[in-house]
Order: sequence, then C-alpha cells, then structure tokens
Amino acid sequence: MVKQNDWATLHAKIKNCTECSLASTRHNAVCGEGNRQASIMFIAQAPGEKEDLKGRMFLGPSGKIFRELLQNIDLDLEKCYLTNLLKCRLPSNRRPRKDEIHQCATYLYHEIELVQPNLLVLLGYYATREIFRFYNLPIPERRKFRE
Repeated sequence: MVKQNDWATLHAKIKNCTECSLASTRHNAVCGEGNRQASIMFIAQAPGEKEDLKGRMFLGPSGKIFRELLQNIDLDLEKCYLTNLLKCRLPSNRRPRKDEIHQCATYLYHEIELVQPNLLVLLGYYATREIFRFYNLPIPERRKFRE
C-alpha cells in the first residue's frame, strides 16, 4: 500500500523543482491528480496557460474537450489519474526539449509506480515517445495531420 507521505514527498519535489529552465518561466508546476488507485492513467504533454496559472490539470480549452470526450464514453473521471509528461508550461507552447523531458520524466515514472495503472493512455506525440522509449518499444514516427 502506498503511503500518503510518498505522494506528499513527490508533490513537494515537483512543486519546488528547479532542474531545468522551465522552472524560471512557470507560475506553478502542475502535479498529477485524480484517483491514486486508478486502473487508467492519462498522460498528456504539459500544462497549458490556465493549468500553469491555477496549478491544476486540464482546465483550459483542451481540458474541456477532454472532459466532454470522457463523458461521451461514460468514463467517470473520478476513476482515472491524470498527469503530464512535463510538469511546467512550455513557453509559447513550443516543443519540449530532450533535457526537459529527461528531467521531468523521473516524476512521471514515480507516479506510474505509485498508481500502478492497468492502462496508460498517451495523449500526444512526446508523451507517447517517452513512454515507448522507457518501455523499450519501437518509437512511433511523428506525423503531421492535415485538415
């Protein structure tokens, strides 16, 4: 059984992290949230502007769409754990750098270890690439979508 102080320690490390340059541009490092015994863990790329300001997951426009999609498939958000690959907002919503991913991924792996989900749902290329790399799976090719 995971102790509450394991979570408190992890969240304190995330909130006080200064391991990369993103620490100097953020308002808040955003910790994962949700059911800590969830069988489903959603992993997104990084907090957006609203998440950075409030320090919470999925509050902006993408979060609204995400929550609507979950409602449409009758998936109760209370049964899920939500987190990001990166815990700090990327300036101008730029692509993450390898050093930023490397530093932040340790927090993500700790979250996965604590939650022990049955299913990881990867939202976006960078989260997918990092998880595939971590589990030694073939890295998917990045594709550009056309409308």
